[in-house]
Amino acid sequence: MIPEQVRSINPSFLEEFLINAVRAYGREGFLTRVEFTKAQRYDVTDDLEEAIDRILTEENALAA
Repeated sequence: MIPEQVRSINPSFLEEFLINAVRAYGREGFLTRVEFTKAQRYDVTDDLEEAIDRILTEENALAA
């Protein structure tokens, strides 16, 4: 659940927060298992999609 006072979430935060789940389940599996309750003032969809794309790309901010 995203609180009403949140106006944005950086995709890099979501990337680090969700990396294990996205890698384990893939895009569609993750999206069927996780539901975000969005705040009225902020829609997480675009930032979430960007984070998932980064995670599923070989070269990302978390690559070691």
